[in-house]
Amino acid sequence: MSASKTRRPRGTGLDNVILRVDVSPSAKDLVDRVSAHTNLSKGLITERLLLGIPLDARGLPLWDDIDDYRDQGALPIPKAS
Repeated sequence: MSASKTRRPRGTGLDNVILRVDVSPSAKDLVDRVSAHTNLSKGLITERLLLGIPLDARGLPLWDDIDDYRDQGALPIPKAS
């Protein structure tokens, strides 16, 4: 019996970790659409999308506004009394 096309080859996911995130419906639709088209797992599609993002010398995405998010600061959460 052969493995389903959508599964990774045996032994290639031994060091994988779980990544649970909330995304917009359009982001999920992209993963679903590419998965359906390629017959690859959603996990592998998500991994390939993430690892395919071009990075700068710091290892950060080449987004024009990447540094705009850095200085937003922490939310003012009051300390418990």
